[in-house]
Amino acid sequence: MTPVTALQKDKGGLSKRRVIGLIAGPAAFLAIHLIGVPAGLEAMYADPAADDLPGSPLQAWTVFSLLVLMAIWWVSEAIPIAVTALLPMVVLPVGQVAPLADVA
Repeated sequence: MTPVTALQKDKGGLSKRRVIGLIAGPAAFLAIHLIGVPAGLEAMYADPAADDLPGSPLQAWTVFSLLVLMAIWWVSEAIPIAVTALLPMVVLPVGQVAPLADVA
């Protein structure tokens, strides 16, 4: 079987990889948020030498959670990459990380 045939065969429905990605991505996002902001990140923001860091530790943790979700969805191709790339436009304003005007 040629690689092109394998790609064409996989295009139609939901493969096992896609289903796992659809579940694992949001699960990882929620798990990271439930774990909470690590003490090291809190300490980094509390350091007076780090006054130039934007946002807050929670905002940084939200961005990291989003990074993990998007990476899982990109690797598993759970949803089209173009749709995954639009997630920051939704998650960052809703998570109060950045206003929509700054994200767009």
